[in-house]
Amino acid sequence: MTKELASGPVPALSRRAVLAGSGGLLLGLLAGRPAVAAGKAGEAATPFAAWMDIAPDGTITVATPAAEMGQGIFTSLPKIMIDELGGDWSRVKVVHSDGNPAFINPASKDQSTGRSISVRGYYPLLRKLGAQAREMLRQAAATDWNIPVDRVRIENGFAIDTQGGRRLTIGRLAAVAATLPVPDNPPLKSRDQLTLVGRSTPAKDVAEKVTGRATYAIDVKLPGLLTATVRMAPVFGAVIDRFDPAPALTIPGVVAVVPFGGQILDTPYPYEAGVAIVAENFWAARRGYDALSVTFKGGRDPAASTAALAAARPALAEKGPALLAKAIGDSASAWQEAAHRQEWFYDVPFLAHMTMEPMTCVAHVEADRATLWAPTQGPLGVARAVGKLLGLPPEKVTVHRTFLGGGFGRRWPRDFAVQAAEIAKAVGRPVKLIWTREEDTQHDFYRPGMGLRARASFDAGRRLTGLHLTSVGPSLVAWQRAATGTPRADFAAVGGLDDSHYALPALTVDWVDQPTPIPIGMWRGVGHSQNGFFLESVIDEIAQEAGQDPYAFRRGMLAGNPRACRVLDKAASAIGWGRTLPAGQGLGIAFMESYDTMVAHGAQVSVRDGKVTVERLVAVVDPGLAVDPRTIEAQVQGAAIFALSALFHGEITVSNGQVDQSSFTDQPVLTLADTPPVDVHILESDGAPIGGIGEPGLPTVAPAVTNAIFAATGIRIRSLPLAKAKLG
Repeated sequence: MTKELASGPVPALSRRAVLAGSGGLLLGLLAGRPAVAAGKAGEAATPFAAWMDIAPDGTITVATPAAEMGQGIFTSLPKIMIDELGGDWSRVKVVHSDGNPAFINPASKDQSTGRSISVRGYYPLLRKLGAQAREMLRQAAATDWNIPVDRVRIENGFAIDTQGGRRLTIGRLAAVAATLPVPDNPPLKSRDQLTLVGRSTPAKDVAEKVTGRATYAIDVKLPGLLTATVRMAPVFGAVIDRFDPAPALTIPGVVAVVPFGGQILDTPYPYEAGVAIVAENFWAARRGYDALSVTFKGGRDPAASTAALAAARPALAEKGPALLAKAIGDSASAWQEAAHRQEWFYDVPFLAHMTMEPMTCVAHVEADRATLWAPTQGPLGVARAVGKLLGLPPEKVTVHRTFLGGGFGRRWPRDFAVQAAEIAKAVGRPVKLIWTREEDTQHDFYRPGMGLRARASFDAGRRLTGLHLTSVGPSLVAWQRAATGTPRADFAAVGGLDDSHYALPALTVDWVDQPTPIPIGMWRGVGHSQNGFFLESVIDEIAQEAGQDPYAFRRGMLAGNPRACRVLDKAASAIGWGRTLPAGQGLGIAFMESYDTMVAHGAQVSVRDGKVTVERLVAVVDPGLAVDPRTIEAQVQGAAIFALSALFHGEITVSNGQVDQSSFTDQPVLTLADTPPVDVHILESDGAPIGGIGEPGLPTVAPAVTNAIFAATGIRIRSLPLAKAKLG
């Protein structure tokens, strides 16, 4: 069953830990414990403090296991546990977790935030933990009242005697509850018993952020804290040739100039070499950055060029070698026997993350330990990498996590944290590292430039008989871990191509590797980000060749999937598909599932004097279960803005081995004036897996818009960004 949701708002404890087994992950009910300290690595004596504290007054402090970077898990994750528990949401306080194996996501097997897996991965665990606590509190109340436990329910922070009407706050019961056995398999509430999940609730981080109380790494203050910024080699992989610290040291406030880098971390991510300017404040460090005299030499490929990489992709698609990702039917025979054939080549550029907060981290290195305050998507990975650098075991590296000023995959690499630790060790004082915007733009781990060759075969009646999709570009896996086992198609290169819901008569998906010296990494949507544009553009091309309406053509290929059809149908009706528009305007549509969430976008555009204006964008999203509709709406709208920024302006180019762009001036993002209305429609499907939200709202934005451009102008966009397209 599918239903549509509105996304607007809706209206004495012991210090003894309560052990609740759930795959090694534990829940604690502790009185008066400073929640912000809960979850420190090595705190084995009170592991439950990592998850939840209940104070005597009934206040519940919950540590979120994942990183809050704007995607809303500061609200979504705690409400899952609190809803199952029966707590009072207005009395819930949410804090960051530190790096701690207790917080490992059962789905990712790491304490990582990415792949839109936070709610999907933690949902079963958080419900079980909440249910265990609820049952223990019920038993404590039943014992106090000398009544059967079946008469007790926990609701809105109270234990209630359903027959006698008596009430006790859970704060008064927690001490007794802490002494009771932990139920292994507590009953879970039915969906109609949940009062928080499925409804919009006040976000737990908004007040801190709008009042300026939220702590980012840049806000951390420590005694003796210095500030550093870095000048890195402009050519990737280059090393320091020579440098003269004297000009920088003449700047008032600059206290040290420190060379660093060149190591390989616990992944193949290279740790770029450079020089740190360390000062009493950032302004002095920035002036020292400008004054520094340094030259570099070498590099992985000083002649590297993104233009050359792009130019080589069509030939690579032809000659291979290609690694097979998926084969249904015989597309090769369909091509040979086709009455009509079409071949298209699509290409997208390298893209930077351009997070609002540049890379930053605070590090304090002592003889036998290190402490970091890091806006990271993977604190345990930071602990491993910093430990390797300093010769310390990971458990001697404490990673306090702060709010992230944007992540989008950029804060999964550990380079900025390792830099901060190396600089702090060199100067013997705590250091706050803040990259300049220039360094942030030019030393990213970029979404790779990719190409796609599509070969479509048709019979004499222009009916599709086969489709062969060949992805061309570098391997993300190769930039994350050393190659092992039998070579296979890179997951990001083919994601969205090899898992499509379209019922095609024959389909081949393969990939040709194009190694690159340019650092690459996860970018919002990962492989689906470019493959959504590729595939949904190709589907429009096929519909045109077959003489069919693009929406009707998609629906025909999705006819065996009612859930997908509902999403597509809703997008078509919401955008007003089929209505007559003035000259120069057009409608486009696109559909894709990613991270277990189905999304369709409809776009209305106008093209005047070669300028594209997105007049309206509608999004239909079915994540299976909508934990917080308002968060989903915000994420889908944010993904649309992120996608439109990349569509219109996004492009990182490399010439002579170094990045040409340096800031928002030459890598702009969408402005408010250019942002269209984005209407979000949320569907739920009973029995469907819980889907992710942070990334699925992105892949279908670009093709919906470019398909609408074709409808308006007859011009097919096959290369991005739009800023380079000639439309008039």
